[in-house]
Amino acid sequence: MFIFGVGFIPQLGVTGVALSTAGVRFIIMIGLFIILHKRMTEPLTIKEFFSYEKEYASKILAIGVPSAGEILSYNVSQIVLTMMITTLGATALATRVYSQNLMSVLTVFSLSIAKGMQIYIGQLVGARKQTDAYHTLFVGLKYATIITIIIGSIFALFGRQIFGIFSNDPNLIQLGAMILVIELLLQPARTGNLVIISALRAAGDAVFPVMVGIAVMWGVLVPLAYVLGITLNLGLVGIWAAMLVDEWIRASLMFIRWKKKRWLGKSIAANKLS
Repeated sequence: MFIFGVGFIPQLGVTGVALSTAGVRFIIMIGLFIILHKRMTEPLTIKEFFSYEKEYASKILAIGVPSAGEILSYNVSQIVLTMMITTLGATALATRVYSQNLMSVLTVFSLSIAKGMQIYIGQLVGARKQTDAYHTLFVGLKYATIITIIIGSIFALFGRQIFGIFSNDPNLIQLGAMILVIELLLQPARTGNLVIISALRAAGDAVFPVMVGIAVMWGVLVPLAYVLGITLNLGLVGIWAAMLVDEWIRASLMFIRWKKKRWLGKSIAANKLS
């Protein structure tokens, strides 16, 4: 309605996309507040929404601020990659947009499991059940990876047909199909990053993922993307190959971190403070 204009609503184009997105998110926020109010045994008062508890705020910020740093670094690196892709032409940029939207379907499942794991592992760590928390991570990681591989395989197998829905350009369809194959190899690592990093945060080990993320994104991803995509003229495929290397390096380091239980000291220290 906002993009093309319907009835009294004018044709707004891209501005319409922004307005509809913002409007829907506002409605969702109101809905979540209503659910929160109904689920709590002792609903929060309006005053409590604006009160400041230093003890709780410091604990939340100790995890939230580093987490924001990693997400910020990732988003900025993606902006830099997009700048590189714009130099490759309209076909590469359009393929990037379509591919990202398709991959968001895969990420939904991994992210959902990661959020659930973060809550559950946080409860286990808080109850001083570190051993249970350690083994629980692998259960969630297994299911998230299996689901991602199944859906990713379908996307890779029918890549041409999927991109044919969005465009008649044979170059875009061929390029998009190649990207989906690379994504099939990339998704297990991305799933591992989402699930394990969420678990590390729940265990109080929030700084390590940030340090690794910043180092690998800017030390490997961005330079390698430029070399493969621009210097060696591999285009979008080269940039996606750099993303593949980045995700697997970070996922491997996160897995080793959890496997060696380096996060245990963080969770024990957090329990002592509480």
